[in-house]
Amino acid sequence: MRGRKASQGNIGHTERRKEKGIDPTSHPSRTSNNNLKLEDMKMTLNDIGKALRMALSAMARAAWGITLCAGGLAIGIAGEILLGVLNFMFGILTALLSVAAAIGIFIWLLTF
Repeated sequence: MRGRKASQGNIGHTERRKEKGIDPTSHPSRTSNNNLKLEDMKMTLNDIGKALRMALSAMARAAWGITLCAGGLAIGIAGEILLGVLNFMFGILTALLSVAAAIGIFIWLLTF
C-alpha cells in the first residue's frame, strides 16, 4: 500500500482524522487549515453593485452587437436592391439599343 503506514491498513476517513488530532465532526469550512471561512463569504453592497454593473454591461454589449448586425443586414439588403434595379435598367437599355441597331442594320441592307 503506497502512501499509507502499515499500521493504518484499511481504516476509514473518520479514524484517520482522529489519528491526526482533527475533530471528525467539525466541518472543513470552520477548521483553521482552510483559508475560505464562512464569515469571509458575506456579500457586500459593493460586490452586488459590481455584479449588477457587469450584468448590465453584458446586456448593453449584446444589444449593441445585435444593433450593428441588424444595421449591416439592412444596409446589405438596401444595396442589393439598388444594384438589382440598376442591373435591370442597364439590361433594358442594352436590349433597346440592340433592337435599334438590328432595325438600323435591316434598313441599311434594304437600301442597296
